[in-house]
Order: sequence, then structure tokens, then C-alpha cells
Amino acid sequence: MVRMRVCSSRLAAAACLVSAVLLASCSANPGPAPVEEDNASAEATTSEAPAEKNSKLTEINIGIDPIAAGFNPHLAGDDSAFTRELASLVLPSAFVDGAMNRDLLTAADAIAPQHDAQGNPYAMTIRYQIRSEAQWSDGTPITVSDFEYLANQIVATPGAQESALYREIAAIRSANGGKTVEVDLKDKVANWQQLFANLLPAHLVRGQDFTKALESSVPASAGRYSVAKIDRQRGVVQLNRNDRFWGENPAAIEVLNFQEVRSVSQGVEMLSTGQVGFIDMTPTQTSHQAFDLVQGAQTREQDQPRELTVTANASLGVDKRRALLSSIDVPLLAKLATEREAEIQVGQALSPAAGAPGLKELFPDGIRIGVDPADPVAARAATTLTNMFVKAGVQVKDVETDTASLLRDYVATGGVDLVVGWEQRSDLSRYQCALDQGAAVVPTSEAAAPSTEATDSSAPASTTSSAADQKNSILGTNFSGWCDPASQAFIAQALAGEKSQADADAWAADLDKSEALRVWITRDTRLEVVGTSIVGPAPALADWPAGMSSVLTWRNNA
Repeated sequence: MVRMRVCSSRLAAAACLVSAVLLASCSANPGPAPVEEDNASAEATTSEAPAEKNSKLTEINIGIDPIAAGFNPHLAGDDSAFTRELASLVLPSAFVDGAMNRDLLTAADAIAPQHDAQGNPYAMTIRYQIRSEAQWSDGTPITVSDFEYLANQIVATPGAQESALYREIAAIRSANGGKTVEVDLKDKVANWQQLFANLLPAHLVRGQDFTKALESSVPASAGRYSVAKIDRQRGVVQLNRNDRFWGENPAAIEVLNFQEVRSVSQGVEMLSTGQVGFIDMTPTQTSHQAFDLVQGAQTREQDQPRELTVTANASLGVDKRRALLSSIDVPLLAKLATEREAEIQVGQALSPAAGAPGLKELFPDGIRIGVDPADPVAARAATTLTNMFVKAGVQVKDVETDTASLLRDYVATGGVDLVVGWEQRSDLSRYQCALDQGAAVVPTSEAAAPSTEATDSSAPASTTSSAADQKNSILGTNFSGWCDPASQAFIAQALAGEKSQADADAWAADLDKSEALRVWITRDTRLEVVGTSIVGPAPALADWPAGMSSVLTWRNNA
């Protein structure tokens, strides 16, 4: 067996970060608000020590999985339950759960389609009106620049999620000092409300590699909280209430502490002693039983929209792809990757072709398996897969690098045969053709058509992308490199709302089987545990509409 390890700069940087305490707060006043004023009120209503009471009411501690990657919610390599939760607390979105975010916007509507420079109408035009008071925690206004930056980077970055949606953007214009944003779409997009979730502070991250811009922290906030510190050595992320937040219902809890739980026994101890009041973690073989023994604790499991997959490179041809994928013992791989047999969803193996040649005959030079080793489950899956093939008498070369490099330098060039990693379950971007690097920068600021307001002179120039520095086409989250006109047509129909989600899921499953593109191994499952120190949306955890993402409704059980 031959093993090749390709270590990226991102991994080297992560190793350095383990020994450092990272402080990252751009808030004008990131510390907890003074408690003296509240004390006066407490003294008038209770005989308890006011300082002690307020301390309990203004801080909540939450246990989470160890943080394996960065904090960019738009990257497949950084995606996790905690990354998504962090983003919802510190980053602004145009829409939240399908409803317009009235803290960020005063209006968001589809208007009459505008025209390009040749007078041709776009399929759709969306107009966003940003609140005049909307600002980042360093005082910088939220403007068209932040919309434009995000759209460009998602389109231009390998490994960026939802790229199919953002590729539909043809142009972005602005008026009113960048507070009015008009977005032109090439084709009809039914769920355009999904655009511009988790905006990033363009003025602080522009010019950086998008895959590394949020590798160590989130430099500014426009949500109810801001990042006060990240201590990777101690496994602590502290959020402070964002005192520059302008919207309704500012955060009631002053400090949120997220503490890594590195074992079930540690989690049981922390919950029992009140060090944490809630835990969101990957379940283990015995975690349910252990937490059920904690007095007053409640547990439940929640499925996440991610699945661990093994994807074959489309350049191999369908016969080789089917031979590879059908040889995988999916149940065994799922058990060894997750290190448990209980509380696990397992996919189905692909059926082999009758009379197909053996792997040694099809791959005389060995099989190349790519993985981003930052995720421990994916890394264990890749190691297990390697051992399966080696036991079958086939040489294996392991390629370990970050997700962006894996897509850009290996998938696009045919440098790996299989890729192991997590994917969003219903993201059709994984079947979308690669985008030429020259066409990657789709969104641009341009003069408004005569029927619209003139572009404001203070609007930023169109953002540029690092795509020009990339040697290969941009694959988004297409880990197979698959490209087919019929698939592109179906994706367009799905985006236009002509296909239901059930239709899209069934189509994707059929395509995976008929073309032998991928098999899903297991699905992401979270174990949620709440102790007696937190009062949530309902007395019973089973009745909570959400777990960790409902934190804004929690209070301490004082």
C-alpha cells in the first residue's frame, strides 16, 4: 500500500492555533453591560444578594463538539451545527426561516425585471431596502458592498455551498448610499429568499482568501451577539451581547459561553455540576444512557441536513465508478466512521454490475482517496475505506488536504478517484457543471436601467475574485465533477420552483444510482441534553421547536 499525505497550509495554521488564545471582538463595547442599574431594581423586589442573582441571569453555558475547522457558514469544510448556530447569532441574513429580517431590511420584493446594457430583460429583479441604522459592530454601515462581496465569493470559491443559487445572479446595483440593493437574476428563482443569508463584513475580509477569512474568528458582528474571544486550547468560544445592535428585542442574556465537550464522561460531569446547562454533541454508543442518569436531565436526538458521502470522480467512467462504490461495505463504514452502532442512520450500498472486472484489474495503479482531515468522522471514514480496499488487495494513495484544494487541485484534474466528506443533503449544486474561472465573477455593479433609480456614486466598485489565480474551473460543491446538460436543465427547473423538494431528492437519488456518482454512508445526528439550570421554550425538551438554535428564548432557572 502506498500512502500519500498532502498537508495544506490550512492544517498547518490550525496546528499553530491550538496553542494560541485568539481574541476577536470588533464591538465598540464588547463586555457585558454594567449590572448596577439592574441591582437597584432587584433590591426593591427581593432580599437575595443582587449581584449574585444578576450573575445567574446574564450568562448561559452550552456544551458543544470540539471545533475542528473554521467559522465560515458558507463553506462545506467549515459546516457544523455550531458553525451554523454561531452565524445565526452574530451575522445578519436577509430572510430568517422564510420571513424577511425586519431588523436588517425595511423591504424585500420582486419588482419589474430590469434590462441589461443591450436592452434585454432579466428573468427577475429583487430590490432590498437596508435599514439606515443597520451597522456592523465596529460602526461600519451594512451596504450593497456586503451583498456583492458574498455573492462573488460563493460563486468563485471551490467548496462554497449553495453556489447554484448564487450563479443565477447577473448583476447587482445600488442607490441611496448603498442602502438600496437591486439584484438581477438570469433565470427565475422561486426561493430567492434563500439568498444573502449570513452576510459577512466585506470591509474587513475583502482581499483575503475566502476559505481562510473566518478561519480563526468572526471579525465583526451585526447580530444580537459579537465574538468576544476564542480559546482553542481551552475549547471556549465566548459571545457578548452586541451593544451596537439596533434591532428590536436585543439579547436578554449578556454572555453566551460555548464549551467543548471532549468526552461523554466530561459532559456528564459538566452538566451535573452546572458548568453547562445544555449540550449539543455527536452521540456515542453509550451517551444516551450516561446522560439519562443525570438527575433532571432530558435528552433527545435531532437530524441535521448533512450526510457523509463517498463520491466517485466522473472522469472515471460509469463502469469504474460502479465498481468502486459497489465494493464499499456501507454499514461497516458507517459504524467505524462514527464509532457507534446505536443512534445511527445507515445508507444503502450500490448494486454491482453483473460480470464486471475486479478492482485490481480496473485499477492496476491503485485507488486515490481524497479527504479533508479536519473533520474527524470523515477522516476515520477515509482510513476505514483505505483499509477495506487494501484488504481486497488494491493499493491506495491517500490525499489529505482542505476542501477547497481537494476540489480545485484534485477533483477538477482527475487527481483523485474517490472523495469522502460531508454534504448538504438537498443541495443540487453537487451536480452543477464547473464554472470557467473567467466567468466566475458574475455579480457586478452597473448603471441602473432608465426605469430604475440611478446608481449611487458612493457605491463601491464591483468586487473582484481570487478566481483568476486558480488554475482550474470552479466546482462549487460538485465533488464528482459531473457535468451533463440534462442535469443542468433539471437544476434550473428546480430553482424555478417547477420541481418540488421531494421531486429533486428523488431525481438526485436516481442519478446517483444510475450514474454511480455517490453513496451516502450516514447522516448527521445530534444529541441534545438539557439540565435543570435552563428554562427553554417548553418544559419538555421534546416539545422545543429547536435545540441550540432556540437559545435566544432561554433563561436561567434562577
